[in-house]
Amino acid sequence: MHELTEAHGAGLVRAEAPEGLKVLRTAAGAAESALISGSTRATDRTRHGIVRSMQGLMQDYPLTIPMIFRRAEQVFPDKTVLSVDAKGGRDRIPYGTWAERTRRLGGVLDGLAISPDGRVGTFAWNTSRHLELYFAAPCTGRVLHTLNIRLFPDQLTYIVNHAEDEVIFVDRSLLPLLWPLVSTFETVRHFVVMDDGKDVEVPDDPRIQDYEALLANATPVDFHVEDEWRAASMCYTSGTTG
Repeated sequence: MHELTEAHGAGLVRAEAPEGLKVLRTAAGAAESALISGSTRATDRTRHGIVRSMQGLMQDYPLTIPMIFRRAEQVFPDKTVLSVDAKGGRDRIPYGTWAERTRRLGGVLDGLAISPDGRVGTFAWNTSRHLELYFAAPCTGRVLHTLNIRLFPDQLTYIVNHAEDEVIFVDRSLLPLLWPLVSTFETVRHFVVMDDGKDVEVPDDPRIQDYEALLANATPVDFHVEDEWRAASMCYTSGTTG
Protein backbone atom coordinates (compact mmCIF):
# COMPACT_ATOMS: atom_id res chain seq x y z
CA MET A 1 0.00 0.00 0.00
CA HIS A 2 1.06 3.61 -0.65
CA GLU A 3 0.02 6.66 1.32
CA LEU A 4 -2.37 9.20 -0.24
CA THR A 5 -1.44 12.69 0.99
CA GLU A 6 -3.82 15.68 0.74
CA ALA A 7 -2.87 19.15 1.97
CA HIS A 8 -5.61 21.22 3.64
CA GLY A 9 -4.39 24.57 4.93
CA ALA A 10 -1.73 23.99 7.52
CA GLY A 11 -2.43 20.29 7.91
CA LEU A 12 -2.17 17.11 5.91
CA VAL A 13 -4.81 14.45 5.38
CA ARG A 14 -3.39 10.98 5.04
CA ALA A 15 -5.17 7.90 3.75
CA GLU A 16 -4.12 4.49 2.53
CA ALA A 17 -4.17 4.08 -1.28
CA PRO A 18 -3.85 0.88 -3.35
CA GLU A 19 -0.44 -0.40 -4.35
CA GLY A 20 1.03 1.56 -7.23
CA LEU A 21 -0.96 4.78 -6.63
CA LYS A 22 0.61 7.90 -5.17
CA VAL A 23 -1.16 11.27 -5.39
CA LEU A 24 0.09 14.64 -4.11
CA ARG A 25 -2.26 17.65 -4.30
CA THR A 26 -2.00 21.14 -2.80
CA ALA A 27 -4.94 22.63 -0.92
CA ALA A 28 -5.77 24.90 -3.86
CA GLY A 29 -5.50 22.02 -6.28
CA ALA A 30 -3.04 23.93 -8.43
CA ALA A 31 -0.63 21.06 -8.87
CA GLU A 32 -1.23 17.34 -8.98
CA SER A 33 0.92 14.42 -9.94
CA ALA A 34 -0.36 10.91 -10.21
CA LEU A 35 1.30 7.60 -10.83
CA ILE A 36 -1.24 4.92 -11.56
CA SER A 37 -0.11 1.45 -12.50
CA GLY A 38 -1.77 -1.31 -14.49
CA SER A 39 -5.52 -1.45 -14.37
CA THR A 40 -6.78 1.30 -12.04
CA ARG A 41 -7.39 5.02 -12.09
CA ALA A 42 -8.60 7.46 -9.43
CA THR A 43 -12.13 8.74 -10.02
CA ASP A 44 -15.14 10.23 -8.26
CA ARG A 45 -13.26 12.81 -6.21
CA THR A 46 -15.10 15.22 -3.96
CA ARG A 47 -14.69 18.94 -4.47
CA HIS A 48 -11.72 18.77 -2.05
CA GLY A 49 -10.04 16.14 -4.19
CA ILE A 50 -10.39 13.15 -1.88
CA VAL A 51 -10.49 9.84 -3.74
CA ARG A 52 -13.73 7.95 -3.07
CA SER A 53 -13.43 5.03 -5.48
CA MET A 54 -11.27 3.41 -8.13
CA GLN A 55 -12.33 2.45 -11.63
CA GLY A 56 -10.77 -0.34 -13.65
CA LEU A 57 -9.21 0.31 -17.06
CA MET A 58 -9.43 -3.24 -18.39
CA GLN A 59 -12.08 -3.91 -21.06
CA ASP A 60 -13.18 -0.28 -20.96
CA TYR A 61 -15.20 -0.83 -24.16
CA PRO A 62 -18.76 -2.08 -24.79
CA LEU A 63 -18.69 -5.76 -25.76
CA THR A 64 -21.14 -5.49 -28.63
CA ILE A 65 -21.66 -7.58 -31.77
CA PRO A 66 -20.43 -4.85 -34.19
CA MET A 67 -17.01 -5.11 -32.52
CA ILE A 68 -16.82 -8.81 -33.47
CA PHE A 69 -18.08 -8.03 -36.97
CA ARG A 70 -15.45 -5.34 -37.58
CA ARG A 71 -12.66 -7.71 -36.58
CA ALA A 72 -13.67 -10.21 -39.26
CA GLU A 73 -14.17 -7.38 -41.75
CA GLN A 74 -10.86 -5.63 -41.13
CA VAL A 75 -8.45 -8.37 -40.04
CA PHE A 76 -9.58 -11.36 -42.13
CA PRO A 77 -11.10 -9.93 -45.35
CA ASP A 78 -9.41 -12.61 -47.48
CA LYS A 79 -10.37 -15.60 -45.35
CA THR A 80 -13.36 -17.51 -46.72
CA VAL A 81 -16.71 -18.79 -45.51
CA LEU A 82 -17.53 -22.21 -46.94
CA SER A 83 -21.17 -23.22 -47.41
CA VAL A 84 -22.86 -26.28 -48.90
CA ASP A 85 -26.08 -25.64 -50.82
CA ALA A 86 -29.20 -27.82 -51.04
CA LYS A 87 -27.80 -29.70 -54.02
CA GLY A 88 -24.50 -30.48 -52.33
CA GLY A 89 -22.53 -27.79 -54.16
CA ARG A 90 -19.90 -25.75 -52.34
CA ASP A 91 -19.89 -21.98 -52.19
CA ARG A 92 -16.98 -19.88 -50.95
CA ILE A 93 -17.17 -16.19 -50.08
CA PRO A 94 -14.37 -14.02 -48.59
CA TYR A 95 -15.13 -12.30 -45.29
CA GLY A 96 -14.58 -8.95 -47.00
CA THR A 97 -17.39 -9.66 -49.46
CA TRP A 98 -19.49 -11.21 -46.71
CA ALA A 99 -19.10 -8.06 -44.61
CA GLU A 100 -20.20 -5.78 -47.46
CA ARG A 101 -23.26 -7.95 -48.04
CA THR A 102 -24.02 -7.95 -44.31
CA ARG A 103 -23.97 -4.15 -44.25
CA ARG A 104 -26.34 -4.17 -47.23
CA LEU A 105 -28.58 -6.55 -45.34
CA GLY A 106 -28.74 -3.99 -42.55
CA GLY A 107 -30.07 -1.59 -45.17
CA VAL A 108 -32.62 -4.22 -46.24
CA LEU A 109 -33.96 -4.42 -42.67
CA ASP A 110 -34.29 -0.65 -42.63
CA GLY A 111 -36.07 -0.73 -45.98
CA LEU A 112 -38.52 -3.33 -44.73
CA ALA A 113 -39.29 -0.99 -41.81
CA ILE A 114 -38.41 -3.56 -39.17
CA SER A 115 -38.78 -2.02 -35.72
CA PRO A 116 -35.61 -0.77 -33.96
CA ASP A 117 -35.70 -3.84 -31.68
CA GLY A 118 -37.86 -6.01 -33.96
CA ARG A 119 -37.48 -9.76 -34.09
CA VAL A 120 -35.95 -11.11 -37.29
CA GLY A 121 -36.90 -14.75 -37.78
CA THR A 122 -34.77 -17.22 -39.74
CA PHE A 123 -35.78 -20.64 -41.03
CA ALA A 124 -32.61 -21.74 -42.75
CA TRP A 125 -29.62 -24.02 -43.01
CA ASN A 126 -26.08 -23.10 -41.92
CA THR A 127 -24.87 -21.01 -44.86
CA SER A 128 -23.08 -17.73 -45.49
CA ARG A 129 -26.48 -16.06 -45.97
CA HIS A 130 -27.57 -17.23 -42.54
CA LEU A 131 -24.28 -15.90 -41.16
CA GLU A 132 -25.06 -12.53 -42.75
CA LEU A 133 -28.34 -12.54 -40.83
CA TYR A 134 -26.57 -13.52 -37.62
CA PHE A 135 -24.76 -10.18 -37.73
CA ALA A 136 -27.03 -7.82 -39.68
CA ALA A 137 -29.90 -8.18 -37.22
CA PRO A 138 -28.09 -7.49 -33.91
CA CYS A 139 -25.65 -5.02 -35.47
CA THR A 140 -28.62 -2.80 -36.36
CA GLY A 141 -30.22 -3.21 -32.93
CA ARG A 142 -32.70 -5.89 -33.97
CA VAL A 143 -33.00 -9.33 -32.40
CA LEU A 144 -32.16 -12.45 -34.40
CA HIS A 145 -34.68 -15.22 -33.81
CA THR A 146 -33.56 -18.60 -35.15
CA LEU A 147 -36.47 -20.97 -35.72
CA ASN A 148 -35.84 -24.68 -35.29
CA ILE A 149 -36.69 -26.36 -38.61
CA ARG A 150 -37.36 -29.68 -36.83
CA LEU A 151 -40.15 -28.52 -34.52
CA PHE A 152 -43.80 -29.53 -34.95
CA PRO A 153 -46.05 -27.06 -36.81
CA ASP A 154 -48.06 -25.98 -33.75
CA GLN A 155 -44.82 -25.33 -31.89
CA LEU A 156 -43.50 -23.10 -34.67
CA THR A 157 -46.77 -21.17 -34.75
CA TYR A 158 -46.65 -20.55 -31.02
CA ILE A 159 -42.98 -19.50 -31.09
CA VAL A 160 -43.35 -17.09 -34.03
CA ASN A 161 -46.39 -15.44 -32.47
CA HIS A 162 -44.97 -15.29 -28.96
CA ALA A 163 -41.74 -13.72 -30.21
CA GLU A 164 -43.72 -11.34 -32.44
CA ASP A 165 -41.47 -11.90 -35.44
CA GLU A 166 -41.87 -9.17 -38.07
CA VAL A 167 -40.01 -10.89 -40.90
CA ILE A 168 -38.89 -14.44 -41.62
CA PHE A 169 -35.94 -15.25 -43.86
CA VAL A 170 -36.40 -18.77 -45.25
CA ASP A 171 -34.29 -21.02 -47.46
CA ARG A 172 -36.12 -22.02 -50.61
CA SER A 173 -35.63 -25.70 -49.85
CA LEU A 174 -37.51 -25.25 -46.56
CA LEU A 175 -40.55 -23.45 -47.97
CA PRO A 176 -42.68 -26.65 -47.99
CA LEU A 177 -42.27 -26.82 -44.20
CA LEU A 178 -42.94 -23.15 -43.45
CA TRP A 179 -45.48 -21.96 -45.99
CA PRO A 180 -48.44 -24.11 -44.82
CA LEU A 181 -48.19 -22.27 -41.47
CA VAL A 182 -48.18 -18.72 -42.83
CA SER A 183 -51.87 -18.13 -42.13
CA THR A 184 -51.27 -18.85 -38.42
CA PHE A 185 -48.58 -16.19 -38.03
CA GLU A 186 -50.03 -13.03 -36.49
CA THR A 187 -47.19 -10.50 -36.70
CA VAL A 188 -45.06 -11.49 -39.72
CA ARG A 189 -45.28 -8.89 -42.50
CA HIS A 190 -42.50 -10.10 -44.82
CA PHE A 191 -41.10 -13.40 -46.03
CA VAL A 192 -37.69 -13.25 -47.69
CA VAL A 193 -36.70 -16.31 -49.71
CA MET A 194 -33.04 -17.29 -49.95
CA ASP A 195 -32.54 -19.40 -53.05
CA ASP A 196 -30.31 -22.31 -52.03
CA GLY A 197 -30.65 -24.09 -55.38
CA LYS A 198 -33.53 -26.40 -54.56
CA ASP A 199 -36.20 -26.65 -57.26
CA VAL A 200 -39.14 -25.71 -55.03
CA GLU A 201 -42.04 -23.57 -56.18
CA VAL A 202 -42.12 -20.10 -54.64
CA PRO A 203 -45.72 -19.02 -53.89
CA ASP A 204 -47.11 -16.00 -55.70
CA ASP A 205 -47.68 -13.77 -52.69
CA PRO A 206 -47.00 -10.02 -52.28
CA ARG A 207 -45.38 -10.63 -48.90
CA ILE A 208 -42.61 -12.71 -50.48
CA GLN A 209 -39.40 -11.06 -51.66
CA ASP A 210 -36.13 -12.41 -53.03
CA TYR A 211 -33.05 -12.13 -50.82
CA GLU A 212 -30.52 -11.36 -53.55
CA ALA A 213 -32.81 -8.83 -55.24
CA LEU A 214 -33.20 -6.95 -51.95
CA LEU A 215 -29.44 -6.94 -51.37
CA ALA A 216 -28.74 -5.67 -54.88
CA ASN A 217 -30.95 -2.63 -54.32
CA ALA A 218 -29.88 -1.90 -50.74
CA THR A 219 -27.36 0.62 -49.47
CA PRO A 220 -24.69 -0.55 -46.98
CA VAL A 221 -25.17 0.89 -43.49
CA ASP A 222 -22.87 1.64 -40.58
CA PHE A 223 -23.37 -0.47 -37.49
CA HIS A 224 -23.79 1.30 -34.14
CA VAL A 225 -24.85 -0.44 -30.93
CA GLU A 226 -23.91 1.40 -27.75
CA ASP A 227 -25.40 -0.85 -25.06
CA GLU A 228 -23.72 -4.22 -24.59
CA TRP A 229 -26.75 -5.38 -22.60
CA ARG A 230 -29.06 -4.97 -25.59
CA ALA A 231 -30.57 -8.27 -26.80
CA ALA A 232 -28.79 -9.74 -29.82
CA SER A 233 -30.55 -13.04 -30.44
CA MET A 234 -33.17 -15.34 -29.01
CA CYS A 235 -34.30 -18.94 -29.30
CA TYR A 236 -36.88 -21.20 -27.71
CA THR A 237 -35.86 -24.49 -26.16
CA SER A 238 -37.39 -27.63 -27.57
CA GLY A 239 -36.84 -29.51 -24.33
CA THR A 240 -33.59 -31.16 -25.42
CA THR A 241 -30.79 -31.83 -22.97
CA GLY A 242 -27.08 -32.46 -23.20
